[in-house]
Amino acid sequence: ALLPPRMEGGISTSPLSYKTWIDADDEATWDLLIRNLVRIAVALVRLRQDQGTLIHLDIEPEPDGLLGTFGELADFYEARLLPAGAILLAAELGVSEAEASDCLLEHLRVCFDACHVAVGYEDPATLLDRFVALGIRVGKIQLSSALKVPLPEDAGERNDTALALRPFADSTYLHQVIQRNRDGSFVHYPDLPDALPAIFAEDAAEWRVHFHVPIFVDRYATFGSTQDELRRVLTLVRERRLTPHLEIDTYTWDVLPQALKAELLESIGREYAWALDVF
Repeated sequence: ALLPPRMEGGISTSPLSYKTWIDADDEATWDLLIRNLVRIAVALVRLRQDQGTLIHLDIEPEPDGLLGTFGELADFYEARLLPAGAILLAAELGVSEAEASDCLLEHLRVCFDACHVAVGYEDPATLLDRFVALGIRVGKIQLSSALKVPLPEDAGERNDTALALRPFADSTYLHQVIQRNRDGSFVHYPDLPDALPAIFAEDAAEWRVHFHVPIFVDRYATFGSTQDELRRVLTLVRERRLTPHLEIDTYTWDVLPQALKAELLESIGREYAWALDVF
């Protein structure tokens, strides 16, 4: 009822669960998750049959989620959701498994959050190529930007970086940190306050922090943002016509450090202006 005529709707949702809450080796848990997704697909298929309205649930991977990366989401579709879900949905709707698989792909899509892609050091073009190969559709693009923090070798400079990061360590939201080491390996921290004591690790080269900063910001203090990665995502959206649903996803206005705060409507207007200029 809320959608304008001839417009499809997307509802973004969590990456199934928080990773530490789930035993990933417990097949019964995965079966339950798949059954619940199929129940949603059934409801959305029937809604479309009854009212002609297309709504899709858009799964959004997030660091430390059960589907913590977009690569893990693709793995889930390929190995679990499509094989098992198509059987369940076919029985529920009385259609073939091929038709059921098409229904799953139509109504269970991806919320492609640019901040989350960047924090996970994932390549958006590679991800989208894999989605195409599997038939996975992007339901929504979230325009967002994370903190990108190069870690200098000098201990004094690292201390300055730590001091500059402390105002971002609020208690309202989780700000997961993924550390890239000089050898290419990664270390995950569940929240910025957990990561700060480890900032002096000699092999650490860069942090990416899950803190949605205004998308028009490319630098702050001694570090920057993942704005360049967001620009790449916008280029891919334009070139590949991925979805008409783009959403600016900055929600941290109340917890931004004072130096980044400005009048709310002015800041939101600047974000829209930046996105329209780049896109």
